[in-house]
Amino acid sequence: MMRSDSASGTVGGMHGTNRLVVRSMIIMLLAIWVYVLIRASNVAFTNDEAISYGVIHGVPTFVDSANNQWLNTWLMRVSQYAFGQSELALRLPNVAAFGLYGAAAIALLFEVRHLEAKVIGFALLVINPFLLEFFGLARGYGLSSAFLIAAVACIVFTWRVASARRSWADLS
Repeated sequence: MMRSDSASGTVGGMHGTNRLVVRSMIIMLLAIWVYVLIRASNVAFTNDEAISYGVIHGVPTFVDSANNQWLNTWLMRVSQYAFGQSELALRLPNVAAFGLYGAAAIALLFEVRHLEAKVIGFALLVINPFLLEFFGLARGYGLSSAFLIAAVACIVFTWRVASARRSWADLS
C-alpha cells in the first residue's frame, strides 16, 4: 500500500519529479538493454570468445587457459545447449546479466537524495560504453560486473536496515 503525505505532496515517499526520473531511467535501461542485445547479435566473435568456445568444446590447448572463466564457460555451455551455437546464444548469459546490473544500479540510485546525482550516477553506471561492451560479449566481465554491483546494493540495503534497527548508542 502506498503511503501518502499530503503536506509534502509525496506518494510512497518519492516526489513526483523523482518518480518521473526513476521511470525514465527504467525506460532508458530497457532501451540500452535492447542495444546490448542487438550488438551481441551483430558483432563477430572476438579472439577471447573463440578461446572460450574452444574451452566449452574441450580443446586441450584452451581448457587450462586463463580464458576459462568457469561461470561464464558453464553458462555458455548451457546456453549453447538450449539455443544453439550462434554468437547471440553464447552471449546470452552476459546479455541477461545486464538486466541484473541495471536493476542493481537503479536500486542503488534510489538511495541517492539529490536528483542531479541520480542522473549523473545513472549515466556513469549504465550509459558507460566500456561496460556495455562487456555485456555484449561472451566473456566473464559482464557477469562479474553484474554480481559486483548487486553485491554492493545488498551491502548498502543491509547496512541501512541494520542501522534503522539500532541506535548509535547500541553500536558503541
